[in-house]
Amino acid sequence: MPLCFVMHDLPPAGVEALQAALWEVAESHWNPTPGCFAVATGLSVGYIGSHLAGAMRRAGAEGPLLVVEAGPSASTHNLSEAGANWLRERIEENAEPASA
Repeated sequence: MPLCFVMHDLPPAGVEALQAALWEVAESHWNPTPGCFAVATGLSVGYIGSHLAGAMRRAGAEGPLLVVEAGPSASTHNLSEAGANWLRERIEENAEPASA
C-alpha cells in the first residue's frame, strides 16, 4: 500500500476539510507536523491530489497542496517512536519483494 505525504499550507478550517477528505480515500493517515499528513492508501498519487484539491475547492479552502510518494530512502529525524514505526511499517509494506 503506497505511503504518500500530503503537504499543505491551509488555515484551520482548510485542514479540517482536508482531513475529512483524507478519510474518504485512506484507511490510515497520520499528521506528523502541522503542514503535512502521511497517508497510506491503495490509490495513485495523482488521484489523491485531484480528490483533495476538489475537496478543498468545495470547502472554499484552496491553498498550496503537494502530494508525493514516500519510498525506502525516506529519512526521518526527531519523530516519536510510534510515528517513526508507523512510517517504516507502511514503507516496508509497499516495498518490492526481493527476488530469489
